Amino acid sequence: MKTQKQIIGDLGEGVTCNYLQDKGFKIIGINYLKPWGEIDIIAENPKPLFGRGKEIIHFIEVKTVSRDLFDFELGKQQDVIRETQNMAKNGKKDVIRETKKGENSVIRETITDGNSNNNEENDQYQAEDNLHPWKLKRLSKVIQTYLMENNTNEEKEWQFDVAIVYLDTKNKLARVKYIEDVVL
Repeated sequence: MKTQKQIIGDLGEGVTCNYLQDKGFKIIGINYLKPWGEIDIIAENPKPLFGRGKEIIHFIEVKTVSRDLFDFELGKQQDVIRETQNMAKNGKKDVIRETKKGENSVIRETITDGNSNNNEENDQYQAEDNLHPWKLKRLSKVIQTYLMENNTNEEKEWQFDVAIVYLDTKNKLARVKYIEDVVL
């Protein structure tokens, strides 16, 4: 019998698969499990999101947060289109987030050490904070195992992505925050 946490996790993975397929991804594996870790979703994107010309294998970690109510509506849902991390000269981590809002506008937001200049999400739990260095190291080992077991061409590009799924189970709504190309 599955726990509530496992059920919520499965829902998040299902929402993420639908999100990826809507973006043109082909799902090639779900819950690839090894004794040292698990990759939630493995997908290929024949039309890369940010203009790269080659097919890329995406190894996706899904983090799901379930709350009764989130500050979003379907009509105003934002789609994070790019989020990159840089180490600033002062040693702090800067995250630059580009968010598509509406048909033709993009919001660019810089977050330093988790402090957003947009207070919208500051008071909420950040699921991506659970990606600890030891977890990333284990995921890297699982990815390398997958590539070897599947005789993946050494020239084939791959990347590690994170999908954060915010579930409002009461209202049956979901929002996906997709972070591409996270450094392992």
